[in-house]
Amino acid sequence: VLAGSMAGSVTRPGGGGSAARIAAVGSYPITGVNRMLNAFRSGVRLAAPGAGFMVAHTRAWADPDRARKAAEAVLAGGADVVFADAT
Repeated sequence: VLAGSMAGSVTRPGGGGSAARIAAVGSYPITGVNRMLNAFRSGVRLAAPGAGFMVAHTRAWADPDRARKAAEAVLAGGADVVFADAT
């Protein structure tokens, strides 16, 4: 929750009046990872209720190349803050 509220406090609306966008990159969409991402999302909602939220999964436990590609994809999709789940 703390990391999400920090992300929400630094995000900025996009151009043309679009909402701010925050993203999270996780390993697999499993219960433990989803709990972490949902806690992050809760913090974002506290600090920036109107912010958009994107999630990408690498489907790997330790693959820096996949993590980089996932982060690049959410950045290209408009995210200005990216959180990485390090489970």
